[in-house]
Amino acid sequence: MRVYAGYADLELTKKWVTKCGLSRITIDCDSTEETVYGNQEGASKGYNPKNRGKKCYHPLLCFCSEMKIVLNTWFRPGNTYTANGIVEFMKQTLAALPGKVKKIFFRADSGFFNGQVFDLLEEKGHEYLVKVKTGLKTLKISYLPEKQSQMIFMLMIFCGNCQLLPTIYRY
Repeated sequence: MRVYAGYADLELTKKWVTKCGLSRITIDCDSTEETVYGNQEGASKGYNPKNRGKKCYHPLLCFCSEMKIVLNTWFRPGNTYTANGIVEFMKQTLAALPGKVKKIFFRADSGFFNGQVFDLLEEKGHEYLVKVKTGLKTLKISYLPEKQSQMIFMLMIFCGNCQLLPTIYRY
């Protein structure tokens, strides 16, 4: 993957996905922090659990699970919130995919819990699963239009003895 100034070469991404021939892919989105030392351009203090108070970058990454490749990446300062720019990032990522890719299953953690992303994915007929932690409970928001005629919200409650008690709420 060629990366220029922190951005992926989207033409190369499109070429790889086209050669693979998949019509359905799973996209995993995540962000990470990378500590820097000295005065690096664009670095700033932000969420950095390993090196608190140090300057870092907070890149946004998007992977194709089936192909084990990076589809897209944005280079961002360390003080950027996880979901900042995710809608534009996903628009750019979706536009870079070849026309053969008809269905996408988007997976992300709680940092990407964003109604605008859900709207974008639903508008294009894609599915998603976003995991959100709230205290001792884990909420998984999923939208699977092919499997259900209604949106399903699953509340997974993890008890102290690690038993999983699923409850399905339909709206």
